[in-house]
Amino acid sequence: MDDGFALDPSLSKQFTYSARQPLAFTEPRVALLTGATGFLGTTLLRDLLAHTSLDVVCLVRGSSEVDGTKRVRRALQHRKLWRPDCENRIRAVAGDLTWPRCGLSDREFTSLSTQIDVIYHCAALVNLVLPYKTLRATNVLGTVEILRLAAVGSVNAFHHISSITALAPAESDDASLVVKNCCIGRSLDGYAKSKVVAEQLIHHAADRGLGVVIYRPGLMTGDSRTGICNLIDILSLVLSACIRLGVAPGYDGVVYLTPVDIVSRTIVKLSQIANIPGRTFNITNPRPVLWAQVTSILHSQGYVRRIAPYSEWLKLVREHAESTSREDMRRAAALLSESPPSYRSPGHAQDSVNQLLTAPEGEYPKDDNALLTRYLRFLAAEGDRW
Repeated sequence: MDDGFALDPSLSKQFTYSARQPLAFTEPRVALLTGATGFLGTTLLRDLLAHTSLDVVCLVRGSSEVDGTKRVRRALQHRKLWRPDCENRIRAVAGDLTWPRCGLSDREFTSLSTQIDVIYHCAALVNLVLPYKTLRATNVLGTVEILRLAAVGSVNAFHHISSITALAPAESDDASLVVKNCCIGRSLDGYAKSKVVAEQLIHHAADRGLGVVIYRPGLMTGDSRTGICNLIDILSLVLSACIRLGVAPGYDGVVYLTPVDIVSRTIVKLSQIANIPGRTFNITNPRPVLWAQVTSILHSQGYVRRIAPYSEWLKLVREHAESTSREDMRRAAALLSESPPSYRSPGHAQDSVNQLLTAPEGEYPKDDNALLTRYLRFLAAEGDRW
């Protein structure tokens, strides 16, 4: 059935932009950040406040500016990122990406467009199960509305946070990979489709005069310092399932640990460089960790009693999901396939026009055992939240 995937890129052809100088030449004062309450968004907000002089307007769902500001503060506090000294540099605008003009009146929309100099579009509905037509409202039409905002006002740079799942099949290490558990291939799932279309919209905007940069994070893991993880990403769900069951799956595979704070800091650093408009960066840890190393830590630290074949472990996950009300187990069962999760990252390939990027030398944590220990400690402590 046609879900509109092939036709959607034409959505942005209605906009034109005035070609402007790159970001660093215009001394931007105010940034708009979407997705500020999300896993990457909160860290990005913290880093924008810590490493730039920008005031940040956060477009968030809420009944009012006061309500939106409270939501942003709570999200930062929850992830231990809140800085009271930066409170006066944050302003919330209550809006919804799925509505025309983000749910704002014409006057409010135009006024907002004239107040901001640069946009960081981080908002997205991340779900590897839902179909494209369900994700389209937020991930595609929401991008259209933010591009509309840039076209109306005086925005001179547009930083779009995409995903490694948008990497084209020809760019991948292995063109046979399928988008499942954060892999990319010739068969795109709904989420990957939505990110591909959103990128095409961004490229069309660049052709019409907007200075754009695209960032494609790989599978993001928890904060390298606090260990705080995104509870609903596939790696966290697998690790949580191991802890709940006391059993880990044994198979020949690897994981790539790309901490969210490294991704955020890299985006902020790159966004301050004047000569990068039009570039696309794949941000992923180039150094894999053997899954056997992960299971060894799980076992040695007492989180699991034994290592089982993947098929046996998957059966346990599904049985537990059917007999419990725990949402984490249900999510894990829905995401996992009969084959072991493939965490191989396609981000090491480079296409003809875009640039591969790993974080600057020395950025990634060198002690994988210590990093995994922080993640496991957090996930074990958070288990009762479900």
